[in-house]
Order: sequence, then C-alpha cells, then structure tokens
Amino acid sequence: MISKNEFDYFIKKNLVDVIGNDCFGYEIEDKSYDVYYNKEAYNKFISKMQNIKYNKFYNQYNHGKGSELKEKRNMPPKMASVASSSRFCYLALRDGYKQFNNSEDIIFEHSCRIKGINATANLDAYIPKANIYFEVKCHEIFS
Repeated sequence: MISKNEFDYFIKKNLVDVIGNDCFGYEIEDKSYDVYYNKEAYNKFISKMQNIKYNKFYNQYNHGKGSELKEKRNMPPKMASVASSSRFCYLALRDGYKQFNNSEDIIFEHSCRIKGINATANLDAYIPKANIYFEVKCHEIFS
C-alpha cells in the first residue's frame, strides 16, 4: 500500500502531465506547500468558479462550514490541495451528468442532520431531485 504522501505525489504527477509543473507550491509565511496549487493557479481556479455559470456553487463553498476556499491557521485552502476530495467532487458534478438527468440542481457542502444526536455532517454534494448524496474520500483512506 502507498502512503498518503506518495498518493499526493501520484496525483500531482498526473496533474503535471496535464497542466505543467509551474502551477504548484502554495506559499504562506515563507513556507511552500508543494502538493498544493500555487496562489496564481488557485486564484485562476477560483475565478472560474466565480463566473456566472458556477457562481452559485462558489457561494455554496464560500458559505460552507468546511473552509474549503480560504486559508486557515496558516494553511492553504483545502481546495488548493492536489488531493482535495471537494475539488474532485465539484469538477465531476458542476455540469451535471446524464445519469442524474443532467441535473444542475446540485448542492455542494450540503449540511445533513444526523438523526438521534444534535449534530450535522457536511456532505460533498447532494442532488435533491434524485435524493442522491455524495461523500468523496481521499486522505481519509489512509487513517
């Protein structure tokens, strides 16, 4: 079995083959995170999310409780990680899919109550018309 770091570098290697090597290395306080998009590449990703077609999804992430789009505790935004399950889910579902009736009625960062306890879980996505929930896992498989 591979380690979490090997997993991240495997994903990065595949991304490098597609987008080149100059898109990585998010820097905060003189520290570079090499398995994260750099700020320029990440801001380009975010600007695409903010266009009129995807803006409602940007707002869902921006207002979500997972801090997916923002730096937190001197760490890059979660969505800037090469192994971001939220980014994988977003890219896979943002345009809808035939198997889900081309539904664009998708809610990302869906808050789901947990019956029996006073808590909620934030799921990666939910398609209300089809009653389909998505929870994508990447790093969690290593713990």
